[in-house]
Amino acid sequence: MGKFEKEIKRQMDKGVEEYEVWFERNKDKLARFDKTETEEEIQADGTKKIKSKKKWLVPVAFVLLVIGITLCFLPMMLSGGEVSEPPRLFGDEAVYSEGMNAEGIEGLQSGMPELEGFTIYSGVEILMTEDQSLVFRILDAELELEDYYLVTVQIEYNPYYNFLSKHIYEDLESKMAVNGYAVSYELSGTDDLGLYRYYMCTEQNGQRIYWEIHCFEESIEQFIGQVLN
Repeated sequence: MGKFEKEIKRQMDKGVEEYEVWFERNKDKLARFDKTETEEEIQADGTKKIKSKKKWLVPVAFVLLVIGITLCFLPMMLSGGEVSEPPRLFGDEAVYSEGMNAEGIEGLQSGMPELEGFTIYSGVEILMTEDQSLVFRILDAELELEDYYLVTVQIEYNPYYNFLSKHIYEDLESKMAVNGYAVSYELSGTDDLGLYRYYMCTEQNGQRIYWEIHCFEESIEQFIGQVLN
């Protein structure tokens, strides 16, 4: 350090007051920064009451706010920052179809007691275009008992598939429970051949099947008994 710099430092140090002296001179001013402030409150009788005001309330509130925000974002942080969106309905624009061979139809029928006794002529699988997952199966079949039934069987594997006629099955008139199945059905007039046409929905253990049934008699009680027993 040169002579000039030393002289400047000496002049600056001359004006610096020792800490003890400075504290004694300013201790009254420092009292206002104590942890507890007070304020006056006028009571009903006109007297004044000194009421303490805790300054620690502000930092505590801030800490609670930080904790609340952290809890809100905790699920996202635990999942790697990704928030999964709920599944959305999709229609025919998101799927494609493939025909089922005889072996595939036989394997399906042997694993589903609801299809016992049916003659199945053809089957189609509906697959998701994005990942080729199974969405739906459609079977054209017939069942011969005392009456004769022409049936389209639609088996649901993805409940978010909004197929063209799904709205028909949403609020069917007649409802019952049969052998653990929730059943709803409704007569919907007659078809072009004069056969009675029924729409029926069955569900058990989350597996839903949509049925379109054409028959000669104005009843499907025998059909329900065969399918669900």
